[in-house]
Amino acid sequence: MYELGKFINKGGVECVIKKEYRLAFFLLLIPFIVAVLAVTPHYEAFTTTGDIVPVKDAGINGHVDFVYVKSGYTENWFQKFAVSLTSKNQIEFHPVDKETIQEDRREEETEGWRAISVERAIASASRITGQPIETFKETRMRILSETEQYEGDSFGLMLALGLIEEKTGEDFTKHGKYTIAGTGALEDDTYVGSVGAVRHKLLTAERNGADYFFVPEDKDTYIFEGMSNQEEAEQLARERGMPLQIVPVATIDEALAFLHSLP
Repeated sequence: MYELGKFINKGGVECVIKKEYRLAFFLLLIPFIVAVLAVTPHYEAFTTTGDIVPVKDAGINGHVDFVYVKSGYTENWFQKFAVSLTSKNQIEFHPVDKETIQEDRREEETEGWRAISVERAIASASRITGQPIETFKETRMRILSETEQYEGDSFGLMLALGLIEEKTGEDFTKHGKYTIAGTGALEDDTYVGSVGAVRHKLLTAERNGADYFFVPEDKDTYIFEGMSNQEEAEQLARERGMPLQIVPVATIDEALAFLHSLP
């Protein structure tokens, strides 16, 4: 009986030792897995809501607002997890390849789209107000300086409307009665082109109490995959019962006609 008890105790000790080894192994394995995830390439683009910005913050003496969203890329699972933790608002991810990221970053470095957007906004304001483009020289430099933190060309329409306010002395918000926001690229000095991240821009406008939200009227001209800007905005507004009004416009002249019609 003594020998049997001794054997059992010995076996019990061996069992505990094996469990401790297994636990230590798994504890060491966790940081190894985290490290692997941190360096294993996995590319995704993300977009989340941002804020509405008065054109005054872009160096324009106007009253309308443009909308920006937060976006970027993650290059592994660890970065994706970190971005998800830091975002308090709705965030969406979709897979991309490394070449797409590199190409987009090269475009960001050139800052080409932002400069083109400012030039087209000035051309629109010049045509509509009858003011020579030369009179916008200081305004151009001011806008470029004040918008360095923004990328792309999706604020072109709202910049142009703000410049028209500045040159004519109009206030499209009727002295703050309305909050007027929007998005839309200017393809030239007239036509409003499609943009990205319309869903998150609209959610941003809703969250900030916008009354009217301009979007490109591109249902029949959208050349990319998926829903057009107009269709996506109108569908989201219906689904959420948004209190703001979606205003699709194909040209800046249509946007002006709508603004002049507001009581």
